[in-house]
Formats: sequence, structure tokens, C-alpha cells
Amino acid sequence: MEKTRTIKEAAEDYVPQTIRNISELDKVSVSMILKTGNGKKVNDEGKEEEYTYQYFEQEDEKYRMPDSAIKQLKAQLEENPKMEYFKVKKEGSDLQTRYTVVPIMQGDSPKVESTQQV
Repeated sequence: MEKTRTIKEAAEDYVPQTIRNISELDKVSVSMILKTGNGKKVNDEGKEEEYTYQYFEQEDEKYRMPDSAIKQLKAQLEENPKMEYFKVKKEGSDLQTRYTVVPIMQGDSPKVESTQQV
């Protein structure tokens, strides 16, 4: 039997998909599995266009992993190949957003190496 419901019931049950920002986490493992997602945005000309992004899932939440953070993490791992955890700090918004990767090492205090603009 087909389940039916009203538009009102569907609207009341609706939960929009959201991608959280990696900077909301205190600590991220370098072993997290990255996936690729697709989204839509309106460009400067007012036209809708698709884009892809990388994300990982933690505790039933999706967190976006910015390309600039991946680039910084690569440099961090070249210097600290045993690094297991890191944190990402976010400054600014929209096109002015900058992310800073802070390594978290056992017995070592975090170091801020570089800041990249998205």
C-alpha cells in the first residue's frame, strides 16, 4: 500500500540538507574519508550553476573540507608525517573566507603555519 500524506505534513517534516563547516569542529582526524558532493549557487550574472565540493561525515553530520585547507594540510603532513589530528580556523565570509590549518600533535602545542584565501 502506498503511503500518503498531505503537503502540510511533508512541509512540517521537511529538514533541509545542510553542510556544516569544518571549522566548527575542535579536532579532525587525518583518516576521515572524503566524499564528493554537488551543490548549486547563483553566479554574478544571476544564473544558477553547479559546483562540487569535498566533505566528510562525522556523527551523522556532513562537514565541508575546503580545497585551501587540503592544500595546507598537505604541507603540514610533509613536515609532520605522523600528525593524526588537526583543527581548521575560519576567518571572513563568502569570497573573503580564509582557512588556517592548525596541527594537533601529541605532546606538542598547535602551530599556525599559513593562511589561504578560498
